[in-house]
Amino acid sequence: GAALLGAWLATNRSLEELSIWECGITATGLAELLAGLRSPGSTLLRLDLDKNAIADDGAGMLGDWIATSPPLQQLWVQECGIGPDGVAR
Repeated sequence: GAALLGAWLATNRSLEELSIWECGITATGLAELLAGLRSPGSTLLRLDLDKNAIADDGAGMLGDWIATSPPLQQLWVQECGIGPDGVAR
């Protein structure tokens, strides 16, 4: 599922909000999604990943993506298993 969504995101040039709330996304799935969102022309402004098991590894990936992403305005990551180590990444 995440790989298919990531492939679609790589071709999308109009999506501004993506809510993947409580969908069982892990750090592996998040990597697939972020690969799609790294494509030139991404317009994503709001990303909701609440209640997915992205954990500390996913937090690091998100940090790297945010540093090079379009101007993301809102990010939700409540109850994603991110601990102090993930916040520090």
